[in-house]
Amino acid sequence: MTTRQAEVAFVVLSAFHRPILAPVYELLRNRVPSLLSGDLREIMAAKPKVLVVCDHPGGVLWDHLPDVLVVSLRHGFGSKNYFRASMRWYDFVCVNSAWERDMYLREGISPRLGFWPTGFVPMDPIFRTLSAPAPPAASRLPTILFAPTWNQELTAAVVVRPEWFEALLAALPEITIRIKPHPYTRHVGKEMLAAWKNLAQREPRVELIEDLDADIYPLLPATDVLVTDCSSIMFFFLALDRPLVLVNNPLRFVRPNHFDQSGPEWTWRDMGDEVETFEQFRDAVARALAQPQARAAARAVYRERLFGDLTDGCAADRAAGKLAALIAPAEADRDWVDAAWRTAGGSSSAGPTRKAWRPAISSYRRTCAPSL
Repeated sequence: MTTRQAEVAFVVLSAFHRPILAPVYELLRNRVPSLLSGDLREIMAAKPKVLVVCDHPGGVLWDHLPDVLVVSLRHGFGSKNYFRASMRWYDFVCVNSAWERDMYLREGISPRLGFWPTGFVPMDPIFRTLSAPAPPAASRLPTILFAPTWNQELTAAVVVRPEWFEALLAALPEITIRIKPHPYTRHVGKEMLAAWKNLAQREPRVELIEDLDADIYPLLPATDVLVTDCSSIMFFFLALDRPLVLVNNPLRFVRPNHFDQSGPEWTWRDMGDEVETFEQFRDAVARALAQPQARAAARAVYRERLFGDLTDGCAADRAAGKLAALIAPAEADRDWVDAAWRTAGGSSSAGPTRKAWRPAISSYRRTCAPSL
């Protein structure tokens, strides 16, 4: 392996992080030496000053790079996992809007050094498309996108079985169904993947996205109704002002330590129709197609909270600008950048040291990260 130095390293812990990290890397690499890699040895050998992550990078990097600053671009929104508790692991966290930043601050939740309201990078192409003149409408059947999360007690995949899809197609013969499994389904839902594949082979109006690491965001503009559970995709679909059907897993409150029941996954559910039975599911999809603006008022409220005025498709530019400032600050940035570097390694009272963080790394995140 050829070793090269990098000031900023973008850490690809999972393949689905790449579409979030890569646009910022492409904008930054011509400004400061940068590396995009999932090889932890390569990252450590590059001796970066800044790590950019979408998830907890694991203690091994901090053991070898104790004085780095860690910036999180995140890979979702909400509280269904440990994200809120993990804020303290990061120095800076990019958020979707000023409202989201203020929400966390009101709750006493913050990274060590601060939030960067940048917008969400994967939404950039969608927002740029929304601001452009609309192309001629394509001739296609209405598309239902099924995009469940992966946790067994939260996922819609254990509720919406393949036979539900078959019955839905019989009731609504004018629709098509696209199934986009969560990447981690490969670890916890192999039987379900096989059942979906069998369904897609039998039914030409069902498409299974078999590349589990495929970027989901390009699928949204061609989606008429999103069916999900508490996946973050429910929030980003708000940008399109189209209807949602939200499936309630009966086990969703069994392990409340994994999420905050007052989080937006649960308190914003009036953005869509909640369903638990097939009859509710069938009727909600039919209603969404017939009356797509029925919940538009609620969607507009949450869309404004989530995105604010950061809908120009420039989230990657804003994130790249902040990262560049950490390495080569303009005069206007010098004070906050100098203050950041004085606390590098977690040595300030703003948060715990790197050494103190390592025991808090969850075991399942370690297994999902690339191994050494």
